[in-house]
Amino acid sequence: MEGPASAEDCLKSPLATGASHQAVILLTAVAVLTVALLAEVQQPTRVTIPALGLRLPTLCIWNRLLGVTCPGCGLTRAITCLAHGDAAAAWQFHAAGWAVFAWLIIQIPYRSINLYRIFQDRQPLPAVAMTAANWAVLVCVFATWAGRNLMNP
Repeated sequence: MEGPASAEDCLKSPLATGASHQAVILLTAVAVLTVALLAEVQQPTRVTIPALGLRLPTLCIWNRLLGVTCPGCGLTRAITCLAHGDAAAAWQFHAAGWAVFAWLIIQIPYRSINLYRIFQDRQPLPAVAMTAANWAVLVCVFATWAGRNLMNP
């Protein structure tokens, strides 16, 4: 007769791994959207969280090293603008911001349902649609970046 499963065995189980994967993506999406709701775009290149008196740093090493914008340049500002309902400003900062914003919102019900199903010992929802959405968002981000760099060399 086998004894109870060890903690290590439990962490290796497909359900535990699947749950942690779902939870990390869910919590990341919620965190990004929460920060976007709390943040404000104060200047074309400055995002702050006024309630905390915090200025978010500019993290684009690509721009500093290569002198061109990276595929994600402007996404923080675009998502912040979309969280506050300013679609026109979001479009100016990054045309693919709407795709990333929608992707973040979709993660909340999708990952929540998957977590529920996993904890009910059921299989998560099929990943085909989410995989397609992931690729679509990446294509939007990189196409926007390529277009910006080709139009404004």
